[in-house]
Amino acid sequence: MFNKENFRKPAFSSIIRTLIFGNFFIATGGALLGFSTFALLKISFQSTDVFYLMLLFGSILFIYNFDRIYSADTDIFTIRHIWLRKNSQVLRTIMFASVPLMAAGAWFLNTEALIVLAVLAFISVAYSIPIVKAKTMRLKQIGLLKIFLIAFVWSTSTTIVPILNNDPEFINGEVFSLWSQHFLFIFALSLPFDIRDLHPDELAKVRTVPGRIGIRLTLLMALLMLILFAVLVVLQFGHEFFALALPQIIAAVYLAIIKWKPKRPEQYYTFWLDGGVVVLPVLVLLFSWLDKVF
Repeated sequence: MFNKENFRKPAFSSIIRTLIFGNFFIATGGALLGFSTFALLKISFQSTDVFYLMLLFGSILFIYNFDRIYSADTDIFTIRHIWLRKNSQVLRTIMFASVPLMAAGAWFLNTEALIVLAVLAFISVAYSIPIVKAKTMRLKQIGLLKIFLIAFVWSTSTTIVPILNNDPEFINGEVFSLWSQHFLFIFALSLPFDIRDLHPDELAKVRTVPGRIGIRLTLLMALLMLILFAVLVVLQFGHEFFALALPQIIAAVYLAIIKWKPKRPEQYYTFWLDGGVVVLPVLVLLFSWLDKVF
């Protein structure tokens, strides 16, 4: 069982911390979320779609480690920040090792998908470092904007991009409905991270959502987002409730029942909360398989 005591055991933690803090865990969740799009929209998974998943997995590894290296906080001393500073070379190795995955994946993607990915890549880089040399502002320092950017990049890369690559003519209302669901889910999942970072954000004079409306209203907003997510899921997939709607509702409940508090252990955020990105597609794929079998 994953708990704080196990997390601190050297033999266990050296592997687990690399998988979690090195962003393999969240990258796997992103790839699974992109893969679940095919099951939800009942689109045939083609051989070229494997390269999309390679690119998505590699891109998340690259961007997240890039952010940890080039925009890390040096005056915060949580387990994660200490590990990041001590293992900066490991992060660089992971980041550069992801480049071949991205290159191989991009080579087989069509033009439409690559154009959208290029826009997402620009946003992701500008999120961590200033794009214009004369400016020092990063997108993540625009408090109310950053959470919308996170949700936008995640939802677009896991819904619009795979459909564009598979069949550009398939873009329709169902695709945008699924995009909206992913947006709401990631938005709700990201709000607790803003609560976690409330103190350092205030010191940096970055006014995020909890900094403006308070922790309680932020938690209420996250719950409302999850409820709206569940409503959209039922409206789109209610006709196949067991296979497609129920697993997504369970994932929303999973996020809703987690106790969101500002002073939770670091592994709580990087495992249990980030785990929501893994739980959602795994349940969708599992229930879809069970529906076919039984």
